[in-house]
Amino acid sequence: MKRGDQELKCLEYVRKNWRQIQFPEMSPSERTSFLEFLNAAEPNPQASDFPDFVLKDGFIEQFQINGSRETRKGMAHNIEVSKFEKHCAEVSTKLPEWEGSGPVEVHVRKDEMNVPAYSREDFLKSFKKHFNSHMDSFHKYKKCSGFRTFLVENTGVTFGVYQNEKYTCELYRLSLDAELLDYLSEYAGELTYVIFRSAQLIEVIALDKITAIKKRIPDGITFQAGQYHNVNVTLCIDLSL
Repeated sequence: MKRGDQELKCLEYVRKNWRQIQFPEMSPSERTSFLEFLNAAEPNPQASDFPDFVLKDGFIEQFQINGSRETRKGMAHNIEVSKFEKHCAEVSTKLPEWEGSGPVEVHVRKDEMNVPAYSREDFLKSFKKHFNSHMDSFHKYKKCSGFRTFLVENTGVTFGVYQNEKYTCELYRLSLDAELLDYLSEYAGELTYVIFRSAQLIEVIALDKITAIKKRIPDGITFQAGQYHNVNVTLCIDLSL
């Protein structure tokens, strides 16, 4: 995957699934303006420069986070995903070497990714670390008018929502996370939107709406990491028999 592909894939997912986007505290006209802005964004001709996407009235900068431990080598989740994808690609080239399971020569193989540990603490560290890093790049960017937007993609496990230690059957939403909303509110004068995208949902947080969003958060909300599975099953049938 070449530079810019990951960012474009994430943006295209948001565009394609625009009907599923949640807009806490945003009016219909504000939602319409946002969608027009979203669809007008184009990849930055200078692919290695900030931001990832540009348009006449703003920008979109995309980055990934997750709840796994991060070292100088990167996020543990992304490292394991890369290893697993490489392993599965190698397996597909060795299908003829498998032993048959019977006279019909049906070959079945199951591979499962080594899943790292996930935690709320590592999720917060990842969010704030990468947010701060991209804010540093933003501060060096001279074209700061219009809609200034960060597109944050959670690539790891999804967190469950608990109220008074009981599972609510809801999945994590940024609009329920008082701690991160307080953190984002510090940038309300600099950024317009934060788009939060996970495997299950897309939310658009207008930073000037954070006070109103927080008022709707129930008391006793906490988050716990769910389970993550990545399995590859390969079926090979020998048709030469």
